[in-house]
Amino acid sequence: MASLAAAPRLSSVPRAIRLRAASGFWQVESGAVDLFAVRLEGTADRPPVGAWHPLGQVAAGEAFGGLPPGSDAGKGVFALEILAVPQPGTLIRDGAPAADSPPFAGFDGWIRRIVEAVEPPLRPRDLSAVELHGAAGTLAAGAAVCSARDLLWLKASAPLRLCDRETIATGTPVALSPAIWTRAEADCAVTIAT
Repeated sequence: MASLAAAPRLSSVPRAIRLRAASGFWQVESGAVDLFAVRLEGTADRPPVGAWHPLGQVAAGEAFGGLPPGSDAGKGVFALEILAVPQPGTLIRDGAPAADSPPFAGFDGWIRRIVEAVEPPLRPRDLSAVELHGAAGTLAAGAAVCSARDLLWLKASAPLRLCDRETIATGTPVALSPAIWTRAEADCAVTIAT
């Protein structure tokens, strides 16, 4: 796991951590970290293009970390980047959650925050909520599902459409929450994990 000191930074704003290029996971001990979506032109050596779009804040006791490159990485002139900007005086520690924390609780909270940061379209009327951790089943073509409460990971034997927008390839785990849903493009077998 990469340390915070080694995390890639935006050269024009050295406090700004480039999460799409980072591989670490960190816990905010005190203070807060502001999150922004920006467009970069060319390389990280250049300042972001246009407005910084606020995505929220990671508060004391919460965690954040690096993100894999998304589907738009390297396409066209612009690339999307998520920046984490610690507020002055914020204390951040590297690494794993405390021993008394549930496994992956901080990671699940971070993934849910990022997944829900972008406002999804209106939920469909035919949306079904699932709670079956570790379950397997089928989804009919056109069926839409979300999580009833916690973050769930769904894998399907056919492509899915995340919030009726982005196509998710067969077998790719999809993070679902009560606010984030997916729709089956064809009849498929699914597995659900936490």
